[in-house]
Amino acid sequence: MAERSEIFNRLTDPPKKRDTAENRAQSAADFVLGAIRGAVKSVTTDIPGFLMDAADQLAGQVKSFGEKDRSEQLFSAVTGTKKDSRQGELVGSFMNPIAATQAIIAPAFLVKSLKQVKKADQALREGIDAAQVEKYTGIFRLPENVDDGVLRAIIDDSKAKLRYSDSPAEVGVLRRQSPINSDGPSMNVHIGTSDIRKLPEVLDHPELFAAIPELKNTRVINEFGGFRGAAYFPDEDIIRIASDNSPERFLQTLLHETQHAVQTKFNMNPGGSPRQFLTDPQAFKEAKAHIDSVDNGLMELFKKKTDPESVATIMRRQEVVAKKQQALRTADNQALESYFRIAGEREASAVEAMRAANTRSIPSMQYYGSDLDRLISDPLTAPKTDSSAIIQTIINRALNEAARKN
Repeated sequence: MAERSEIFNRLTDPPKKRDTAENRAQSAADFVLGAIRGAVKSVTTDIPGFLMDAADQLAGQVKSFGEKDRSEQLFSAVTGTKKDSRQGELVGSFMNPIAATQAIIAPAFLVKSLKQVKKADQALREGIDAAQVEKYTGIFRLPENVDDGVLRAIIDDSKAKLRYSDSPAEVGVLRRQSPINSDGPSMNVHIGTSDIRKLPEVLDHPELFAAIPELKNTRVINEFGGFRGAAYFPDEDIIRIASDNSPERFLQTLLHETQHAVQTKFNMNPGGSPRQFLTDPQAFKEAKAHIDSVDNGLMELFKKKTDPESVATIMRRQEVVAKKQQALRTADNQALESYFRIAGEREASAVEAMRAANTRSIPSMQYYGSDLDRLISDPLTAPKTDSSAIIQTIINRALNEAARKN
């Protein structure tokens, strides 16, 4: 308890007390009470997991709560409410900000009070365990290797939804039936190819736009066609997103790109592209296309030849081509893997997947995973996956062959 109470003391600046085991335990409880009281919002929810953990841990330590019904007394003291024994629910309003299962990740100063941000920042600078700061304040910082200097907190996305319209002349996305499943028609959403929507016209998310009004001018345009494609273009402040997706898929993708918009507006780690991990993305693409074309040509030739000598020659040639394809495929896969490790991309992907998040995890681990030390902050300075002499030789020869053929 001594170590924990020291953490709490530094975060909350409690009044000085005589240093006894009981007072240290009480100081820990006082911090939890203050931290959670600061989380009181106007939304009723179930008891968050971390609160019950805190109650279980502290109920046996803090004598002032008495021996009878300690957990319930602690619960009442923390929330300023009482549990309804008939319904087992909260009477009053309470929400833990770091227990939200769906969240946009934003600069902490947009979500928390300046006092809270300063205390968390001071605690982190003094070397207090980041997990403890994060658990009890909802404020976290990225690890040193990708730290962009921005303390983070979350904006609850649980009530976010799409705005729909019944005709192209109205704002929102259109809902329509599309036979994309074997079970029958499924509901899809669609933005007209000539429509340019403001983000609030597509995304119903009052909490987000109240915290970050700059997003009200971000535009949403139908692009790519088909399924799942999307990108945010910071210079234009435009989200280009594929239409004809299911409502949930469309919303998840839109939140992903909205996170990139937040990153850009507040100098957070940006997203990226697999192309950033290639020496010359266009040359790589053209070389790969040429080698695949040669492989297809050899396959067609193999079908036509019957004499053993010709078949053997074709097979030897196919083996060489296959090795080139594998080398390029490996570099391509490595670029894709590096792309998923870009800190800004991991952050946006986490927002996209937040609808199934584990509420008992603290945000930095929940959002970024356990391999924080492998995240990439600047893709432009990261190693290129096609930089080896062998792959560059394959690319150059393929481009020369393609040029001679043309």
